[in-house]
Amino acid sequence: MGNPFDSIVDISTDRPKEQPKEEPEKKVKITLTLDKRFLERSVYILIIIALIAVIYIDPVDKNCGENNLTGVVVADTVIEEPEITVNSVTNPEEEVTEAVEEIVEATEETNGTVVPFAGNFDLTILDMVYEKDADNNDRPTRMTSIQFRMDNRWKNFKPDVRVHWYDEDSSDVIENKIRAALSLAIFKKGQSVSLTIDKFDSTFFDPQSAEETIELRLYDRETDEYLTKTSKVIS
Repeated sequence: MGNPFDSIVDISTDRPKEQPKEEPEKKVKITLTLDKRFLERSVYILIIIALIAVIYIDPVDKNCGENNLTGVVVADTVIEEPEITVNSVTNPEEEVTEAVEEIVEATEETNGTVVPFAGNFDLTILDMVYEKDADNNDRPTRMTSIQFRMDNRWKNFKPDVRVHWYDEDSSDVIENKIRAALSLAIFKKGQSVSLTIDKFDSTFFDPQSAEETIELRLYDRETDEYLTKTSKVIS
């Protein structure tokens, strides 16, 4: 009878294999330290750069929204000589219509010398267009337009030209009635201008009169001071 301990035991198959131990993952910890002063200076620099960009980079077209000026352009030496149509005056108490836009702010240049108005300003009627009655000896019946010229050697001011017409039998009310008016925003010393008025409060002449006196009166618009007048008789 054999010895039971004589049997060979293969321990390589019966014993469980040992598993290799897993090494723990190595973690790298990185710590960044920011200097508080450096951070504050960086923020300040970014703010300054943003302000400079806002000041020098304008995304809006500066030409947008500008008003287009109309009327007579007042030059440095001489005003152009266009024809200007003005609105009629319906009420003498109302402010007269400005026919020219204010484009320059004038500064009076007298070099310390104040010159008198007399002899230094010319107001002249150049032409008048009016209708006639062919069946009544070409008697004037209706005003169409008046062209006149102003030459200023006096000073910078704002002229107001008022149109009147009347006959020898007219009352003071008719003689002083404003038929039309034209104002300039500025009229500088040394300038000349020719203007045309073709709209009036009333256009017809007295049907009983054979002739009419057409009169232009010049005022200083700011003070309402009467300065001079010029007239022509039509028949």
